[in-house]
Amino acid sequence: MKFHNEVPVREHALYTAFTTESLKYFMVHECVTIAVDIYRASTTITAILHYNQDLPVRFVFSIQEALKMKSDSGTILCGEWKARSVDGFDLNNSPCEVDRIPEGTEQVIFFSTNMSRLIQELQQRQAKKIYIGSFWNFSAIVGLIRSLSEPVLIACAGWRGHPAIEDILFAGAVVDALKCSKWLYPDEPYIAMALWELAKKEGLESFIRKRATHVKRLEDNNAHEDIRICLKRDVTSIIPVVERSEVKHKVWAFADRA
Repeated sequence: MKFHNEVPVREHALYTAFTTESLKYFMVHECVTIAVDIYRASTTITAILHYNQDLPVRFVFSIQEALKMKSDSGTILCGEWKARSVDGFDLNNSPCEVDRIPEGTEQVIFFSTNMSRLIQELQQRQAKKIYIGSFWNFSAIVGLIRSLSEPVLIACAGWRGHPAIEDILFAGAVVDALKCSKWLYPDEPYIAMALWELAKKEGLESFIRKRATHVKRLEDNNAHEDIRICLKRDVTSIIPVVERSEVKHKVWAFADRA
């Protein structure tokens, strides 16, 4: 599958796409991808598998598709639309609600405004592999990227076609942690790292609270605790892996031994 304006692919390269829409400029089918939606989908999914390692999580790409699966015994619906809870869903898209998953749950059906679109696009563009990254599994993601010889693309979900500061900061933190052990191209990884360096000086949470528009959405929807919880670092070494639309319950853990 070929697209105009794609950047060249090199082994040991690290690329960064700031939005789902910008994936068209990358040769996704040649890359191992790290899907990132810090507020809140990638954090929530990582939390689900951290506390329920044998629980399958399945992405769907519309609210209607999720609701059709509601009648299945043992199925929990989790997600949001425009940062708001969805009527008929059991859980909001929040790592703070993971402890409400009842015993006996057989699968979690997950829908998110931005992450579902990102996963769908990565699948359509035939990404070699789709991992899910967050600050919760930060060092595991860094260790994974360092171990790979294939080109890696950090794919940020953004917000409805626009970049999201918190996703870019995660990418910048990864670049900083790798200490240039990868070939960076084009300018997006450098932009992300420059933003991360500013955030480190001020303090990550303070920097984000002052500037991230998605924080205001979360505050407007009473998700105050999520703003802090989603920035917790190295809670787990679990890395969710997406195959087809299912996040595999067989997850891999990579220790960062840098």
